Amino acid sequence: MDKKVFISYARSVDDTHMNWVKDLGARLMADSIDVELDQWSLKDGHDINVFMETMVNSPNISRVLIM
Repeated sequence: MDKKVFISYARSVDDTHMNWVKDLGARLMADSIDVELDQWSLKDGHDINVFMETMVNSPNISRVLIM
């Protein structure tokens, strides 16, 4: 199974920051790095805390980038 990078960031900063993080994820994906990002993977109604805990404990996540 491929290893992935999880990007963790402060959602409460502002839309510019959230867009910057999304763009970073897209650039990494364009460079063949598999990225897990809540903006892409977290569905409406899902608990963000559970999602984050799952990501940092997943054996498929090889690195966590904290922005």
